[in-house]
Amino acid sequence: MSEQSTEHSLDILGIKPVSDAINTVTEASVKSGFGFLRLICRPAAEEFGLLLQDNVKMWRATNAVKLVTKAETKFNKMGYASSLRANPRLVSRILEEGSWIEDDDLQERWAGLLASSCSSDGKDDSNLIFIHLLSQLTVLQARIIDYAIHNCPKEIIAGGHVHFDTKHMKEQEIIEAFGEKDFARLEREILHLCNLSLMGPILGYGPGIDEPFLNLCPSTLGIHLFVRCQGSALSPNDYFQQYP
Repeated sequence: MSEQSTEHSLDILGIKPVSDAINTVTEASVKSGFGFLRLICRPAAEEFGLLLQDNVKMWRATNAVKLVTKAETKFNKMGYASSLRANPRLVSRILEEGSWIEDDDLQERWAGLLASSCSSDGKDDSNLIFIHLLSQLTVLQARIIDYAIHNCPKEIIAGGHVHFDTKHMKEQEIIEAFGEKDFARLEREILHLCNLSLMGPILGYGPGIDEPFLNLCPSTLGIHLFVRCQGSALSPNDYFQQYP
């Protein structure tokens, strides 16, 4: 039996042409993302290229390519010089963790960490702590941090320091703000953020309180994480003066 007839007999569902087309699209996408990796991390570029092409299933490869593409957009938006490089250790960790993420909002944060990992000598590993923190967050927790940053009152005080005030919210306000009807889940998610030191004091109960309330305020560490996930390596003070 010829090779052609053998292939045809094995492809009983007739999906080989579809599979070939998907592989072609994936290969093109990988090459596109690989170009940016080669720019910021030449020493390990070939290894990461192989990671995208050979060692990661198509689903993860697609997520990784999207992440890298988003990172390149943030890199250019921040006006970073093309001479900047990222520490291979950070790139490896970000691709490993971020390739499991399909949610666009959470993927944007991984892309921001990749962009903000770039430095003049390519040796800066300060984003390692933020990689560890982001890897522990759910999609809802990431939204909670964003909400706190954008909705808690903030001001730039003497010396250029940014200060966030507490936002007081009752149970119904919390449910409406985060689009989550399960208040018990919201409580768990926010408690976890507090345990990670990303959020300040949270839910309050006590005599005479007829409805649970929330004192929402991002912690200093949570603010730093937010800034790095925007693709910026600036201090929070400088970032919020530039992007109020």
